[in-house]
Amino acid sequence: MQNLFHGQLDFKEFGPFLFFFVMLMGLLQYNPKRAWIIIVAAIGCIYGFVTSMWMKDMQPVLLRDKYAAMKHPVKLISFQYQEDMQIPFMTVFVGAAKVAFVAVLETLISARIADNMTGTHYNQSTEVRGLAYANILSGVMGGLPCTGVLIRTAVNAQSGATDKMSQFINAMVVLVFALVLMPAFSFIPMSIVASILITSSCRLVPKKFIYQTFVADKFECALIIITTAACVLIDGALGLLIGSFIALLHHAVKSATPVIETSHDDDFTRVTVSGNVDFLNAADFELKVMNVWENSENDVIVTLKQAKVFDFDALMSVQLVAKQVEANERKQRLVFVLDEAFVNKGSVDALLKSTWYTDNKDSVIFTDEETAAEFLLTEGIEKEAEETAETGEEEGPADDDENQPDDE
Repeated sequence: MQNLFHGQLDFKEFGPFLFFFVMLMGLLQYNPKRAWIIIVAAIGCIYGFVTSMWMKDMQPVLLRDKYAAMKHPVKLISFQYQEDMQIPFMTVFVGAAKVAFVAVLETLISARIADNMTGTHYNQSTEVRGLAYANILSGVMGGLPCTGVLIRTAVNAQSGATDKMSQFINAMVVLVFALVLMPAFSFIPMSIVASILITSSCRLVPKKFIYQTFVADKFECALIIITTAACVLIDGALGLLIGSFIALLHHAVKSATPVIETSHDDDFTRVTVSGNVDFLNAADFELKVMNVWENSENDVIVTLKQAKVFDFDALMSVQLVAKQVEANERKQRLVFVLDEAFVNKGSVDALLKSTWYTDNKDSVIFTDEETAAEFLLTEGIEKEAEETAETGEEEGPADDDENQPDDE
């Protein structure tokens, strides 16, 4: 890819890659369950051996040229790392954390892809625990980190090897290659390795899923493209972090808009709040409730019993709304209906202990709509009676003056 970008295309590298890539794609399209990758890898080893022995001018870069250690006998256990501890600890720590993040994420993604392809359901705890044990043992023995592999998982599923025994067979085959066939396998050209990997990667592209996300949610489709581009062009771990960060921001923005449904009857305006009401959207919730109350000609009952999440910040918003209503001169009142279990936790009293709620909490917060409605109607009748009485007292002296006889 670097040579292609810099205009330094070498035919002896690109030619075998293109030929085996097209051939492998065609064969897998024709019969996806046949082990064509093994056949292509064997042909590639023969091609690399022939060119390295008798056709030096056409020889591509071989696996043994790239990794010279493969020319020597394989060691299953190596403690050489104990002798060469020249790497700073922080470099090791940061690298290990980065690898651990990618390993866990890639393992879970691989398992999820396998579930989608086979209709099974994996155990997340078991997968991560097995991954941890495998990496501990690999690290102690001086090996490289291991993880669930997307390509190998997809190849297994597409070939019909969906039983867990396929992983054991795979491990045994790798062991045989490492101990016996590695000298022969090291002759495979890097270009053919690239053709196998890119073919498997292309077959991993979930075209149907991308189309469905494009139709259903343009943002999710764009997120797939952005994450893929970052993984390919920058770094796999960084690409996953970028995608995860964007997804979290998007989720925060979406959750910042609680679902508020408003209905009206002869006596009340009823507001039902569902979804999450938390620190992310408490301010937005407060503004929307105040807007409903300010534009209502009736008393307002705000029901929060359907809210999935209602945290301490949301409770503070209830306090602020109630304070604003009390300070306003409008005659329309506003009350809240909260879940009884939430009110009984003591959170309401804990927050509102030293505020005006100490006296008025019971006239603002209720545990069911019927009680709230009955309270508002009763208080409304009493308030009208008081206003009528006050008006009568004010008008009484004036009427008496009018009824006095004129001395003149």
